[in-house]
Amino acid sequence: MKVTAVQAAYKLSQNRNEKDYDSIIEKLSAGKDPNARQVADAMQGLKE
Repeated sequence: MKVTAVQAAYKLSQNRNEKDYDSIIEKLSAGKDPNARQVADAMQGLKE
């Protein structure tokens, strides 16, 4: 099988209510994983 195209979606829990969304950001920010903190920063940027 040969891949001819890739379609990506930018999805960061936008369908969550504000309380859940803030909780997700908080949990990701508190972790040690730098990738998780980057995701939290991106999610925070969508709120602003």
